[in-house]
Amino acid sequence: MRAYLLTFFSAATLFSAYGASWSGSYKAYQGTFNQGDTDDLYIIYAHNDGSNGTDALITITDTLPTGLMNPHWTGVPAGWTCTTTATTATCTTSVNGAIGAGDTVELYLLVDVSNTAPASVTNEVSFAGGGASNGFTYPDVTPINPEAYLTITKTQTNPAYKGNPLPVSSGQSLTDELTVDNIGGAPTSGMVTVVDTLSSDMVVGTVTNGAGFWTCHHTATVVTCTTTNVIAAGADAPNIFVTAAVLGTNASDTATVTYNGLTTSQTSTATVTSTVQGITNVTFTSNQSKVDVDGEVYGSGITIQENTALTHTVYAYPNCKIMSISGFSVTEMRPATPLPPWTEVTGLITGPIVAVDCL
Repeated sequence: MRAYLLTFFSAATLFSAYGASWSGSYKAYQGTFNQGDTDDLYIIYAHNDGSNGTDALITITDTLPTGLMNPHWTGVPAGWTCTTTATTATCTTSVNGAIGAGDTVELYLLVDVSNTAPASVTNEVSFAGGGASNGFTYPDVTPINPEAYLTITKTQTNPAYKGNPLPVSSGQSLTDELTVDNIGGAPTSGMVTVVDTLSSDMVVGTVTNGAGFWTCHHTATVVTCTTTNVIAAGADAPNIFVTAAVLGTNASDTATVTYNGLTTSQTSTATVTSTVQGITNVTFTSNQSKVDVDGEVYGSGITIQENTALTHTVYAYPNCKIMSISGFSVTEMRPATPLPPWTEVTGLITGPIVAVDCL
């Protein structure tokens, strides 16, 4: 529990032989709610100012706004039944005289605060029953202090197809792009640590450190990057690129980011195919002056060292529709419309020459 917000809801209740009336409330808070808090506290006070005890069913309901979550009661008084859903906390009693004349019942509700909660939330609690002819709802405005909160994503960039992992071959290098994003409401103000743990079938080759933003080192299978540079609220840190050789059949890895003891992670798995012996040099030709392979633009007639087991993406260039393609087994095609204005195909190389003809 990082903070306590004490919110006093006093239901001044006037009783007569004919029932009661909920009216009047006040509140006071101390401490703070922070983004990312757990078990922050509300105290609900139900006070009977009447000369008689309550009668009939009493229901007290706290409806959580967006930004508060995981409600749970603690220290429930005898004679009360308290339950919660994802967004609502309710306490009821059917005991006559549950709140005696001049008495107060205290109900304790713990909540978590979202890492992206707004600067303030309005939390409503309602009182009903007890013989009262009318219910009563009190809105409580709770201020929330911003905190930094980091997430991490990982994208396979080589080979890549629209950011989705493509098969790689044993012996090939694989590059992942690690992006750390601060989705919280405040900038970072301490150490941030990124750890990328690769499978035992991979060996780290190179690591780029985001133009010096990160300090990185690595073993054969673990990359660790740290920084005390500020990551602004709503901003990404400069990306880290990890290139590793795949020496076996497992190209999976897990990246984590840790800040102030909070860790988030993402696992990425790239499908590995067996090495195919045969074509090692492929010539790409086109009836255009250029051909685009995996996002790189080459002059027509370029010869590239390739492996037939690898999946490649070929674009018509410049901005034209592919009419035919040989030496290439198409497994997926994206049409020329609506966007992009050129045909995009992905598939396996089947011959030493890939000829791309387009309008």
